[in-house]
Amino acid sequence: MKRFLSLILVVLMLFSACFLFSCDKDEEESERESSSSKKEQSEKETSSSSKKDDDEVVTAKSIKLDTDKLTLKVGETYVFTVGFTPENTTDKSLTFSSSSEHVARVTNKGVVMGYNPGEATIMVSSNGRVDWCTVTVVK
Repeated sequence: MKRFLSLILVVLMLFSACFLFSCDKDEEESERESSSSKKEQSEKETSSSSKKDDDEVVTAKSIKLDTDKLTLKVGETYVFTVGFTPENTTDKSLTFSSSSEHVARVTNKGVVMGYNPGEATIMVSSNGRVDWCTVTVVK
């Protein structure tokens, strides 16, 4: 019986040693895979960050119409020019609107036309930035 218990003890020790060796090997492989995937991820981030620089969208911090007061005759038109800050703004999408289309109408290209005598405020916006111009229409 003593020999049988000794034999079982030896088998358990061998099994434990194999198991521990196997775990160490798995940990080393996991570390290598992790290191490799971290390196690949770093390379992807570097690659995508250089791509972002080329494709980066720069939105306006402020916009400014070329005039804040304008007088038009009925039927006369004027084309607004919009300045962007910073100058390297890439998203230059604009939306124009009139407070009174009965008096003055404006297109999304910034062309305003006087329709009837009176006063209207023309507003332009770009990504939450706003400016406006008071337009007076006379006969």
